[in-house]
Amino acid sequence: MITIFCHSNLDLNHCESWPNGLQSVPRVGDLITSGFKYPNHFRLQLEVVSVNWKQQYNNSEYWHPYIKLHIPLHMEMSINDFQEFYRKARGE
Repeated sequence: MITIFCHSNLDLNHCESWPNGLQSVPRVGDLITSGFKYPNHFRLQLEVVSVNWKQQYNNSEYWHPYIKLHIPLHMEMSINDFQEFYRKARGE
């Protein structure tokens, strides 16, 4: 299992639970699903838009993939449209 760090600024309430380990490093275009399940069974799924390598801790000799997530291209929507969709999907 490879330790990864996922980041997105689209998580409105910072309640999504992104995986912290995967069998392989995801590629740009892959979809990653949040582990947080809403009462209506909705799970946020975002697309990998970049993969960078970072040392997460001072004096760490280990480099970890830092995965940036964003709106999937197939959704074809603006950030404002996505936020409205996300609010409705979460039941707000």
